[in-house]
Amino acid sequence: MNNSITRQFKPRAKIDFITIGLPVSLKDQRAAFALKRAVDGRINAPNRWRGIQDDRLTIHDPTVSDLQYLVDHHPDTKVLAIEVAVDFFPKNGSNDAAQLIELHNWLKSRLFPQRHDSMREVGRRKYFDLRDGRITLDTLATSSGAQTIYWQNPSGYEQVRLYVKTHDNKQPLQRHCVRLEATLAAGGCQNALVSRVSMLPDFGDRMRSYLSRFLYVAAGIKPKIKRSRATLPESITKAAHAANKESEKVKRAWNSYGASWAAKHDYQVISDVEANRMIGGALKTLRDELSRLVAPQKRAEYPDYDTLKTP
Repeated sequence: MNNSITRQFKPRAKIDFITIGLPVSLKDQRAAFALKRAVDGRINAPNRWRGIQDDRLTIHDPTVSDLQYLVDHHPDTKVLAIEVAVDFFPKNGSNDAAQLIELHNWLKSRLFPQRHDSMREVGRRKYFDLRDGRITLDTLATSSGAQTIYWQNPSGYEQVRLYVKTHDNKQPLQRHCVRLEATLAAGGCQNALVSRVSMLPDFGDRMRSYLSRFLYVAAGIKPKIKRSRATLPESITKAAHAANKESEKVKRAWNSYGASWAAKHDYQVISDVEANRMIGGALKTLRDELSRLVAPQKRAEYPDYDTLKTP
């Protein structure tokens, strides 16, 4: 698949969900009803309380006004997870499965989440095995097809997922897409400096540069060619032969295994400028939408703010 086919898709970014700790005030029925009435996104909460692990609620597909409501009314509440999705929709408006699977497989071999510092130690990806419902290690030789692909750092705080999305909340979607997701769990939210609701406006400003490294697409592998200052003809020939051998090696690895080989063997990759521009553009549009968020005039001081900086 080449970039001319990539251009047949239009990416769109969104916050897929945000999970927050349950504010004490929401344990009051009147306050809970006010939240439900004010928020447009779908709210999920545990059906029964078993302990403090159930002191949380999730808002799916939150709007900017939903997030502003949280900022205004629950600024000091912890953010336990946040997920940003980039959906690739065919420009022709179709749900052509073959076209979607082709893009999925193209991205699968080229995604390089290891571009982000927290994912740098992750050399291999995993996939969701439809046969037994388990997440299975996807080795370089595995043929995982169009199944859901995962990249996750060792702590489990950050995760990237790729799949073809045809249903939402168990209901069929009118328009199918290839979805890329970057999910930040509790520790990931701390790393991204969005551990409190009041930090959402700041995160919105930095989101594009922070998340685009999780969703980085490669176009090839950079060969490790040693610099040579040789002047003798024999030495020059020898250095040129070694450089050519290294270039052929990474070319074969790229054609056979894609970006995962580079991650496993600690090689840098070449940027797919067009694909990364498309993803960055979708994230920029989302960032512009979130720029309407207004930070609370007064908010508690957290250690995170002392180190807040634009990455």
